[in-house]
Amino acid sequence: MTSSTEPASLFSNLNFKYLWSGAVITSIGDQLSLVAIPWLILNLTGDPLQVGLVLSIMSVPRAFFILYGGVLTDQFHPLRILTYSRFVSFGLTMTLLICLYAGWLNVTILTLIAFGLGLSSALATPAMMSILPRILHSNQLKSGNSLMMMNIQLSAIIGPALAGYLLSQTGAEITIDKLGYLWVFGIDALTFLLSALSLLWIQLPAASMAAPSIPSSFGSLLRGSYTYLRQDTTLAAYLSYVAAISFFIVGPSTVGLPILVKMHLQASADWLGLYMTTQGLGVAIGIALAIVLPSIGSMRLGMLLLGLDALAGLLVLVFVACAQAKVDLAVGCIPLLLIGMIGGYIQVVVFVWIQKKVALAFMGRMMSILMFASLGLAPISSAMASWIIEAFSVTTLFEGMGCAMVSLACLGLCQPKLRRLGQADTLADSKP
Repeated sequence: MTSSTEPASLFSNLNFKYLWSGAVITSIGDQLSLVAIPWLILNLTGDPLQVGLVLSIMSVPRAFFILYGGVLTDQFHPLRILTYSRFVSFGLTMTLLICLYAGWLNVTILTLIAFGLGLSSALATPAMMSILPRILHSNQLKSGNSLMMMNIQLSAIIGPALAGYLLSQTGAEITIDKLGYLWVFGIDALTFLLSALSLLWIQLPAASMAAPSIPSSFGSLLRGSYTYLRQDTTLAAYLSYVAAISFFIVGPSTVGLPILVKMHLQASADWLGLYMTTQGLGVAIGIALAIVLPSIGSMRLGMLLLGLDALAGLLVLVFVACAQAKVDLAVGCIPLLLIGMIGGYIQVVVFVWIQKKVALAFMGRMMSILMFASLGLAPISSAMASWIIEAFSVTTLFEGMGCAMVSLACLGLCQPKLRRLGQADTLADSKP
């Protein structure tokens, strides 16, 4: 737990400085691999279906094992779990690098390594978000979360550009005289190592590092999470709402946007990149706004979040209307920028609310459940999106996405627990 004396700034807190710097370099390394791995699969197999298969295997543990990551975080302490996961990721990436250099790499080995990296990420994510309440004061959580999330958005700009430069400069062939892949995976491995080493410098009170007095079995810990959510019905209601909203966002956005650009708008991949970059820029702006804007009072939190979700749904309808009218493609960037801003702002506000609300002994599990609510239905959502596109059209998919978001937000406004989100956080039953 943090002390009662508030530091002058976030970066006067050495623990936060080490955590943040490790997260920065790791995020850049992750983005390098996100570009290089699918390109590598294409060079190994020439089969686009293999790209989807390997990336799916990499993403499945992130979605489903993240619950176990939350359990381990609460059982053993988030700093330990995060440190171990960084060293494991370093070892896996080095294995990939060695196999690539020695000429041993094939799709099977790459798939196993991708699965391991996804599993490591599932353990690291709830641990990372559970450390912040232990090293920051309550009124610094908004700024701390915003800076951590900003890492992801900045790395999404820097990492792919750097990976593309390295691969294009040295060629895409997997030969010893073409070192692009070796550079990319070597840098990624180095970022994992440096991040792990930076975590070793974090100094927490001995009491904070002690294993909590909670049941040791996985089932007992999950039952504890269920009991916690039964008592905190407001949090349970909001997590269910997040799962429903995410179901109608993840699949349509990841599957539908490339198809919309290529087949409906008949535009080049440059426009897909521009749309994705624009939305990512919007997320970064939204995170920045969360830093500079005043904190939202508990009386208005629920209304604000639900209202922003409804607005995002309307902006999706504006975007698809622009696509159907086939107006200037650049016009579509405007709603995407605004949607990104809304998403970035909501991320920060929700993380801060949960970190302030939840008891530390349950923090890892609640964070993992939040991540699961956001990602766990992604495979089903993506399959549904593909079916709608095949049966109807890609514009129908986006129309359904927008209408679903508006409808869910309106239904949420009709539910007192969601509409009054945050008002009961000071009550005794919010910390069972």
